Amino acid sequence: MKSGLRIIAYTSLLLVSMLCVTQSPGISATEYAKAHTPAAVFGGEEDGTPRLDQPEVVIEAPSSVKVGDMIVVDLSNSIGGGFDLVIIPEPPQVRVFNDGKVIVTASGYETTEYLFIASCALNGQSDVKTHRVRVIGPEPAKPSDPGENLVEKVLSWCETVDSPTPRDDALKLAQSFSSLATVINNGTFNTAAEIVSATKTSNRDALGSNLKYWVPLLDGLMNELRAMSDVGMLPDPMAHGPVWDAVSEGLKEYAKQLTE
Repeated sequence: MKSGLRIIAYTSLLLVSMLCVTQSPGISATEYAKAHTPAAVFGGEEDGTPRLDQPEVVIEAPSSVKVGDMIVVDLSNSIGGGFDLVIIPEPPQVRVFNDGKVIVTASGYETTEYLFIASCALNGQSDVKTHRVRVIGPEPAKPSDPGENLVEKVLSWCETVDSPTPRDDALKLAQSFSSLATVINNGTFNTAAEIVSATKTSNRDALGSNLKYWVPLLDGLMNELRAMSDVGMLPDPMAHGPVWDAVSEGLKEYAKQLTE
């Protein structure tokens, strides 16, 4: 529990990436939030006037942000205390300011929608409000040469990885993809969806919480797979085997470069 706010995050099926949130010197979190939150959700009396003797959640937050931007949720004008905040799906990162009344989250690098559910209490009563924030932006550009130079592409995807233990992570991921490539080549999987699901599980087992740092690699791979599928290069599950082998080789090469 931090600053009187309990944050309950539910994990999304999609992988999310880490985004550092910084604040300009000399500007309070509340001032910053109000300057970047044009949309608001209010409640209270029929004329919109809040009742001071009853809890009232006031959520000031944008209705949409661009991919990669931060989301600022300001509860400062709420009446009550004991704030709870549920965010679905789980954002890449959450920061809390001003005794839990200002929440800053990363939006990630994919188009998605977050549901914020805030509650507070006063005089034995509680109030709950919800707010949705859409993350919008251009989809990743499709590769011009799908399926080609995969090892080199893996190296380029790794360039923006910001893990505290990149070499160890890369070797663990390389083993994960190599082991799955063997299973794929044996014809174990019936669909591409089964391969993707098994890969998520294997990678999560390999890296644990460090997996979030490798979203640039995983996003790059998914974008490549979509492009390959569009041109007919992945006609069946076994066609994924060489791709997984190439990813493993690229990760090993990346780890090697880190030791040189």
